Amino acid sequence: MQPEPSFPQDPQSEPTLPQDPQSEPTLLQEPEPVAPVAPVIPPVLPVAQPKKSSKLGMIFVGLVILLLLCALGGMGYWAYQLNTTLTVTEQNLVTSQENNTTLTGQNNSLSAELEATKSELEATKAELEKTKTDLATSQGDLKTAQDKAASLQKMVDKARKYAEVLKGIIVDDDSMTETSLKVSATNDSSLKNKFEAWDESNSETEFYRTFGAFLEYLCTIMVEVLK
Repeated sequence: MQPEPSFPQDPQSEPTLPQDPQSEPTLLQEPEPVAPVAPVIPPVLPVAQPKKSSKLGMIFVGLVILLLLCALGGMGYWAYQLNTTLTVTEQNLVTSQENNTTLTGQNNSLSAELEATKSELEATKAELEKTKTDLATSQGDLKTAQDKAASLQKMVDKARKYAEVLKGIIVDDDSMTETSLKVSATNDSSLKNKFEAWDESNSETEFYRTFGAFLEYLCTIMVEVLK
């Protein structure tokens, strides 16, 4: 058994005897024993137990708050990522604009150079066409000159043959046979006929007449050839 708790005694509960100061002292009598007073134990009130519904509500509210915090954190992270992406995109846009400006300048420069090159090419084409025309004209002139030279050479050759006939008669004193060969070399039928008429003359008069006609034709044809 546990010992009963002891409580301090109230000094007012113990009886005291009044003393008369003028009276003589008397012997104190022993107090009568007082019965112990049982301690007063306050009643224990029942503690109200929380209801299960309030616990569930608090849990639900906590979960909602947790979800809101998670959502806010996710939104903050998403906003950070979006801001980072936006910054990178802006930087890329600035770089793209700078590159576009540079490429536009280069394109304009190349376009100007291309236009200048086209102009030079057109001028070169025009000069080439003129050169071709001049070349064709020169070729035509050359052909004409060559034809004239060939014709002149023929005329010179023909005149030389006529001159050989005249030289043989006057200077070299060719025989009729030698003169006949030189006349045949001229390929002039008229000259050949006049020579044959001179060669076949039977009289002195006929001889001089045919010889004069031969010399006259020979000199005339030489002058015409050399014109």
